[in-house]
Amino acid sequence: DWKDKIFITNQGEIEGRIDPSPYHPIRLTAIKKIKSSKVQLLPLKEVAEFSKKLVTSKSDDLIFLGLENIESNTGIFVPSEEKKKSFGTALTFEKGDVLFPKLRPYLNKVYLAEFDGVCSTEFYVLKAKKCDRMYLFWFLNSQLVVNQTSYLMTGNTLPRLQTEEVENLLIPLPPIQIQNKIIEQMKQIKEARKLKETEAQQLLDSINDYVLDEL
Repeated sequence: DWKDKIFITNQGEIEGRIDPSPYHPIRLTAIKKIKSSKVQLLPLKEVAEFSKKLVTSKSDDLIFLGLENIESNTGIFVPSEEKKKSFGTALTFEKGDVLFPKLRPYLNKVYLAEFDGVCSTEFYVLKAKKCDRMYLFWFLNSQLVVNQTSYLMTGNTLPRLQTEEVENLLIPLPPIQIQNKIIEQMKQIKEARKLKETEAQQLLDSINDYVLDEL
């Protein structure tokens, strides 16, 4: 029952949460699938550095990136029609960083930076340390992660993730050969999307099963 689940999660999965959402079957199933992997598992805080370089004024040569600039599920950057001229506080990021959203994670707006810039503080800026950055982007963009984070939100008006729970997301770390194979599959999917939208969507729907088989 729910009391048993709280006891189990207090051994390492979730601490301090007594609301029912974290124990939703969809989330627990996603965690079970990840833990069934035969490869090394590490929390995100050990796999990537959480960069927290803040700026309070905008440089004209740096693009400002908000949640509205990232397409859901695909992670494609969508430029704003007008450049943002000013902001309160923002985070700096570099090409190759992975931007992971705090706000409304079910929208799945994960982005692999293609340029240096500044972004909303509603993102976590991650610098991959123990895996390929493209692999990290893919995994955080996968339904396995969405199925977890969608049930970890707090707040009603602006539901967002708490840093500690993001830091403890488990990341499978297969050998680099498997990482490269997954990355190559994702590149092919991205190219397919440009040529044929419907076909690309079918490939994206099947990629989770493919990677789980590889892991």
